[in-house]
Amino acid sequence: MNCAIINEKIKILLDETSTSFKLLIESGGSHNMDFADYVSRFSIHKFRSALQNPDLSRAALAAMLRRGERTTKEQDSHRGTGDYWSSFMASYVQKSANTNDIVAQ
Repeated sequence: MNCAIINEKIKILLDETSTSFKLLIESGGSHNMDFADYVSRFSIHKFRSALQNPDLSRAALAAMLRRGERTTKEQDSHRGTGDYWSSFMASYVQKSANTNDIVAQ
C-alpha cells in the first residue's frame, strides 16, 4: 500500500483517538492512563491494520507514541494544536514501525 495512504490512515486514527481520549478525560474518566496507553488498549487492532503489522504489540505501539510525544514537545508542539500534531505523529509512527524501531522502552 502507498505510504501516503498509510500515513493518512494513521493520521485519521490519531485524530479519532485523540478526540475520544479528550472526551474521556473531560467527562471524569480514567486519570491513570495516558494517551499512549489509551490508544494501545482500545485501538491496537486498527493500528495493526493501518500499519500492516499484525504482530505489533500494545507495548510497542505505546512506546512509539510516547517517543513521538516527547519529540513533539521538544519541538514546542503539543497535542491538540491542530493538524501539525496528527500529521507529525502519523509520520513518526509509520517510520518507527517501518524501521522496526518498536521495542518498548
